[in-house]
Amino acid sequence: MNNYVRPHRNKMSSEKKAFAKYLRKNKTPAEAALWGVLRTRKLDGYRWHCSHPMLGWIVDFWCPALKLVIEVDGGYHNTYDQQRVDSVKSKSIEDFGFRIIRFTNDEILSDMESVKKVIRETYDQGTIDFP
Repeated sequence: MNNYVRPHRNKMSSEKKAFAKYLRKNKTPAEAALWGVLRTRKLDGYRWHCSHPMLGWIVDFWCPALKLVIEVDGGYHNTYDQQRVDSVKSKSIEDFGFRIIRFTNDEILSDMESVKKVIRETYDQGTIDFP
């Protein structure tokens, strides 16, 4: 029997699931641009999920095979309160064995090639479990 716990299968309120669905349909311009690069296995053949519930949080993007989460941070992420929330969110996801990369909206919209390079460098550094 497989003992792998699927972090996205944890119980989550219907409100949070509905909010994740709302976020998928209402992406920021930066999220939409990055999703254009990640979706349908366009980046090196890996399958990514967008605005997906994970461990009680909603992550912007995650790839199960890479155990990698990508968060896109808008301007409100610069506030003290949001930085505290982001820190707790990152720690709980990292404690589960996932790596997290954070990009600002400006980084994604102004230099997508560098963003793709950082993503590739991050998963090249770790052990990848192929499905």
